[in-house]
Amino acid sequence: LTDINGLNANKVIIRKLKKAGYKFGLAIANESTLETRNATTTALVDYIFVDKNMPNIIKIAASLPDDVADKLVYENVIDKISDFGGEEEEWILF
Repeated sequence: LTDINGLNANKVIIRKLKKAGYKFGLAIANESTLETRNATTTALVDYIFVDKNMPNIIKIAASLPDDVADKLVYENVIDKISDFGGEEEEWILF
């Protein structure tokens, strides 16, 4: 599970790990984190978690490409996970 910043910073590593069979989820905390240039990056993840109580949820769903619409899960997972975010560094794959 990652946010849009982690997804953008680690695209190459995520692609390699997906080829190895790992699955990734994206948590969208607010609509300001998802810009048009980031919307195409969402194709890398298997699940996109969006808080169903977020204002402008329709705007967020509309900004996503059509091929990722079936990946949307309307659930606030950030509140359910105690330590979301982890390190603020880029991942290093050995």
